[in-house]
Amino acid sequence: MKKIILLFLYTYIVFTFLGCKIEKSNNSKVDTRSENKHNLSKAQQLVITTQTSSDSIDNINFQNTGKPIVDFFKGKDADIANKDIDTTRISADDDGLPNEITDKIPNKLKTIILNGKHIPFSEYFDSHAGGIASLPSYNGFDLFILLYEYGDTEYWEMCIAHHGVVDAQKQRLCVHYVWDDWGAENESKADYQRISYRWLANQVLCLHGEKRDKGLIDFRNRYYRINAKGYFEEIK
Repeated sequence: MKKIILLFLYTYIVFTFLGCKIEKSNNSKVDTRSENKHNLSKAQQLVITTQTSSDSIDNINFQNTGKPIVDFFKGKDADIANKDIDTTRISADDDGLPNEITDKIPNKLKTIILNGKHIPFSEYFDSHAGGIASLPSYNGFDLFILLYEYGDTEYWEMCIAHHGVVDAQKQRLCVHYVWDDWGAENESKADYQRISYRWLANQVLCLHGEKRDKGLIDFRNRYYRINAKGYFEEIK
């Protein structure tokens, strides 16, 4: 009888111990998932906050002013015949992005104005971007590129800084964007969108877009200058 009681107690203790261990393990997994969610890359967080659908990339804003990427392809190319734009000479493009991409913010970048609020640039960078690359300055304005990468999709912004301040409304522009649906179907039929930048003569920035939608391929060029105020200004 004593042996039966001891065996029963031993079995109870073993199952109680295992139950506690399993519960602790499950709690640990929950904590890990929560921590992983908290530690999502800043670029991934940007996607989550700017997309209305996990299946669509088109909702990422172009120039962060409420205009989605898909709007880039709307309209017609500007008539540049009489606008002193030489498309035959390219001084730089996104293939020549400096190799010195870093996560260290240049000391001269101090503030970004976002939705009317002055925010420390370091705070914005830590919350959004995954890398930064400095470009040659232009007419006293500092130029650089912020890089956001998530999965196979790339999104870069060119930014202008004046005395260490970036106006997010007028001094940011999407200059590089790559998305494709090759994982879902045959590459020869899959949809895709691409935007790349080229510095042309007379300091004109050309954004070249290409997309395929339901088998139809479309191209679009947009042209920008940096005006005297240090803002991106589209040439139409």
